[in-house]
Amino acid sequence: MGKWRYKYLERRKAETAAQTTGQITVDLPEKGYLADLKLTFSHLANAYTSELLTIEHAIKSIQVLIDGGTVIKNYNMRECQALQAYWGDTWKNLHVDIWESAANEASCFVQFGRDCNDTEHMLNCSAVTNPQLKIEYDFTNATHDGLTYTVPTTPTMLTTVVSKIYDGTPAKPVQGFFRSGVIDEYNPPATGVHTTEVPRGEELLGLLLHSGYTAKTFDAGYNEVKLDFDNGAWVPIDLRSYEMEEMQDQWFNADWSQTGRRQINEDTMFDSRLGQIEAFNPVDRSADWYIYTLGNIAGGFVDLNGMDEAGVALATDVPIHFNADGHFPHHTMYLPMFAFFDGGKIAEDTNQYGRIELEHTTNTYTASAICRTIAEYLVRQ
Repeated sequence: MGKWRYKYLERRKAETAAQTTGQITVDLPEKGYLADLKLTFSHLANAYTSELLTIEHAIKSIQVLIDGGTVIKNYNMRECQALQAYWGDTWKNLHVDIWESAANEASCFVQFGRDCNDTEHMLNCSAVTNPQLKIEYDFTNATHDGLTYTVPTTPTMLTTVVSKIYDGTPAKPVQGFFRSGVIDEYNPPATGVHTTEVPRGEELLGLLLHSGYTAKTFDAGYNEVKLDFDNGAWVPIDLRSYEMEEMQDQWFNADWSQTGRRQINEDTMFDSRLGQIEAFNPVDRSADWYIYTLGNIAGGFVDLNGMDEAGVALATDVPIHFNADGHFPHHTMYLPMFAFFDGGKIAEDTNQYGRIELEHTTNTYTASAICRTIAEYLVRQ
């Protein structure tokens, strides 16, 4: 048996106030089993003329390296949050604040197993050398997924990193850790097919597909998805995203829900952090009464119009709380290998196949979008 240990590796580490791009490097523990890292970021937002840039968009890269440069984690913050949502951790109801002239905060967990209490899958820090966390941020990029954001000129960013370490011997042997990283990034055809070759060599846990674009439905971006082992020898899935909605909920036993605060005026477009919305509820936070009408909500991007009780469009910003329910957290879908096996098997040995392909079909999407595919593997130690 063993015990959990939580430790600050960085506590509200401050970057220079006016620094809008940079890299943060944090040394990781060299003993014990690392289950996860909690990363919390805070920045000061400007007054704005369009949607405020979120921390989740500004954190462009999160990497974990071992043994002098081997990358075992590589994704952006939105993908990190999506993975923790699929694997059953806290993102599903994580509150997000987008507030002008205030400190806006967001967090994510870099997980080395299925969830925070998975003692069968952790990184054995004693078996590696020089483990490090590298974070790259960029507050200068004002355009993401077709939306234009107001970028902060003095973000005054603060970073907190907390490690969760298991000391001792787990009741069940540690099987290894989850390696996660980008295997493809591309501008898709507006209508057409893109094929990604999935690297072989380790046990495949699953694939995260990430793309969203304002005014475009999730189904336009991922109209059909096909996973093919050895040119048709085994095709575990070949479906449109319409069918994938309920299957994602079934596989992960989850209803995706998001809450947050926003400031809106007569016509505010913002990202709900879902790929498809089933229900949206704005709640007024001020002393006056306001009326909200929904415009386009395609692909989880919300066009919210605000009026006063007389039906006059709002000339100034007002605060709201919102709740959104739907599918595809952060405009992603996940293809887990455990869905294709019985008996508790979660990963497939890729070495028994000559070629593995992920085929992705778009339909009236846009070549301006960016599609990213993240593969996850079980690495034995």
